[in-house]
Amino acid sequence: MTKLIIDEREPSGMEGLFETFTSLETDRKMITENEDMIQPTGDYCYDDYLLIERKTITDLDSSFISNHIWEQCQKMRVWANQDLKRKVRLYIIGDLGAYNEYGKISFEQRIGALESISWRYGISVFAVQTDIQMVVGIDKMCRMFD
Repeated sequence: MTKLIIDEREPSGMEGLFETFTSLETDRKMITENEDMIQPTGDYCYDDYLLIERKTITDLDSSFISNHIWEQCQKMRVWANQDLKRKVRLYIIGDLGAYNEYGKISFEQRIGALESISWRYGISVFAVQTDIQMVVGIDKMCRMFD
């Protein structure tokens, strides 16, 4: 059975959620890019065909302000374009309309940026309220590759 790789920088306890709510086997290791972009950069990787980036609302806002999100999306798109079977997903955890600590990003700006990510980079964006909902969604996607 193929294992879902969880980046070691992800919160502890994620393996437990996958164990509780799915039948996926997981392994924790560093997911980093190499010069050839054969190894992707992301938070979760399944069978070299599915790459998932997870962001909380705070992470999302911070990456918009720093412009880091656009570099990440470009790298993920390059990885995906190396094989037509590859898919990239972005999961946003939390309430898109919630107040943010930066106080600079509105709901409309978040939605516009996420639409841009989807349109420009071909990355499917999923907004869920909890990590459990994300885990269940990842399980469904991984089953499509089995």
